[in-house]
Amino acid sequence: MNFINQLVKHKIVEINKSVGLLNGHMVAQAPYRQVSTETYLDNGWIMFLDDNAELVIDAGHKAQPFLHYTEELMTGPVIGAEYFTVDIDQTLDGDLVCYPRAIALYEGDEFTTNNFVFASGVAFNAASGEVEGKFAIVNGDGVIEVVAAVPVTTYEGPLFKARKEVLPVGAAYTQGTAVTAANLVVLNKHLVVGA
Repeated sequence: MNFINQLVKHKIVEINKSVGLLNGHMVAQAPYRQVSTETYLDNGWIMFLDDNAELVIDAGHKAQPFLHYTEELMTGPVIGAEYFTVDIDQTLDGDLVCYPRAIALYEGDEFTTNNFVFASGVAFNAASGEVEGKFAIVNGDGVIEVVAAVPVTTYEGPLFKARKEVLPVGAAYTQGTAVTAANLVVLNKHLVVGA
């Protein structure tokens, strides 16, 4: 048995197009505080700055969305994007924190990630890779959620166009292994429905 197959695998992000990277609209020195007992922060979370200028994964903060994308540090005995994460291992005011890099999202930005969930009853079509409605939102838990249609009742946050994609994963990809992912394009960075 190969010990590498027993390692924890983390979420991956590949940037396809980013205005925030181009114009330098990023946050890299703002802390993210540990919320419960998590010990790391994977790439692919949609984050927001709170009133204390700290990064949060919180549905209550919707003004400017940021994508957590800390570039993988490929050093050590195991190389592969799926083995990289940001450890929450520093202390600030008695709390455990980390300092992830977050890139501002703008309409038209595009990225691919496996850090998402499907809404109940929604899946990618096996033949076309498309979702019925082809959309994604940030749900109440702060998770990217692929949905069948644009919300029509109450929603505030970013809206994405979604389609199935794959991500290559390190050395395993040379053997034809890939991870199912969602390719997401920002349609609206701050959609307000039913407010």
